[in-house]
Amino acid sequence: MDEMDKAYAWPYVLKPRWVHDLLLLWRRKQPYDLYIDQVTDYSVAEMRDESLRRCCVAWMANHFAPSRSASTLAQNVWASYSNHFRANDLAPAYLAYLALREPLARQTIEALDGHFSPGMSIRRALLSNVNAAPGAIESLLRTLQHWGVLADNPRQGGYVGDSRLCVAPAIFPLLVWSWWLDARQPSIALEEFRQMPLWTWLETGDFAQAWQCYAGRLWTLDAEGGVPTVYFLPADPAGFTRALLNLLSIDGRSGRQFPRRGDDEDAGARGVAAAPVALGR
Repeated sequence: MDEMDKAYAWPYVLKPRWVHDLLLLWRRKQPYDLYIDQVTDYSVAEMRDESLRRCCVAWMANHFAPSRSASTLAQNVWASYSNHFRANDLAPAYLAYLALREPLARQTIEALDGHFSPGMSIRRALLSNVNAAPGAIESLLRTLQHWGVLADNPRQGGYVGDSRLCVAPAIFPLLVWSWWLDARQPSIALEEFRQMPLWTWLETGDFAQAWQCYAGRLWTLDAEGGVPTVYFLPADPAGFTRALLNLLSIDGRSGRQFPRRGDDEDAGARGVAAAPVALGR
């Protein structure tokens, strides 16, 4: 089947907390079926059907916690960061990474690019050219509602733009790393990066400050032809990953291994500057 003829799927309505739970329960080189079982038993409780819940967990794990030889990997950047920050802190990075990997999200972003703003009505007609499997667009839009990007539109039905997600400086390197793994560019103009359609659902006004925060550790800032440009220091994925993980050690944060019941992680993904919760390993 030609790529343009495929109807893209988004099979589940996701919540940031579910991704977070998945990653908090991750352990290195663990039998993969056992890992999926543990997450299924612990999280996604809103899905009452166990088989559906397990399929949803497996779908999220395919993105954020892939396997090799029927086991979890020896290292997982997402799990490391999820042990240091709340689900709301990481929600923008989770969403951007899903958008990078899921064609339906990319098509939806392209359809909304230049149009999305808080308060605007999101109707199916606006997404009429998106090539989606039955029910997929609705699942994606409801996911965006759980992320705090959209809200119900009581007057006209459907959805209305709620807000763009703020990206805390400590989360910004994870956002850049996700994009870099896909693009593999040695440099990019700061304004070009900021204006990417990929960030349609994110607040980009603080990107300039975030670039400055990690200059000299993950990248250098200079000008090319008078244009402010970032040059990435790690030249390979392994090097970039090590540098990213080193930031957690340098910051000296204490992680937490297990989710704490009662955390208000479903109130939307706003207010991401909150301090991380610490729980000794």
